[in-house]
Amino acid sequence: VSLDCLGEYVSLVVDATVKSGIGRQVEAFKSGFNE
Repeated sequence: VSLDCLGEYVSLVVDATVKSGIGRQVEAFKSGFNE
């Protein structure tokens, strides 16, 4: 794995992790905040 590919891979993994994990928390926070 080259350094460029590694950076892209890490970005994709972080993006996927954020969307699956933190994304739910953010949605819950938003829905709670809007009430």
